[in-house]
Amino acid sequence: MHNGETRPTFSQSFVVSHPVGLHLRPAAMLVRIASRFTSSIEVSKEGKTADARSVMGILELEAIAGTTVTVTAMGDDAVQAISDITRLFALQFDHELAGYAAAFPDN
Repeated sequence: MHNGETRPTFSQSFVVSHPVGLHLRPAAMLVRIASRFTSSIEVSKEGKTADARSVMGILELEAIAGTTVTVTAMGDDAVQAISDITRLFALQFDHELAGYAAAFPDN
């Protein structure tokens, strides 16, 4: 509990530009980033919401290329969480550009 304190909340909307949408690899990358933070992080699309730490939840959103998703982070590190997730979307989930080549090898 936070004793009635309001936790900082930040949201950012993104158009999914990855050609195949938020499929398994991009979802796993998003989960990996979200898991670094103590903030509660959710991904929403057209009224459906998923925990950003759940690959299955993200996949169930069926966020294909061209759809808009909103990421909301609530907690003390929400600004940094949104910043890192924004970078991932800006790089179109390119694992090499995002610095995740070792975590997501091609083979």
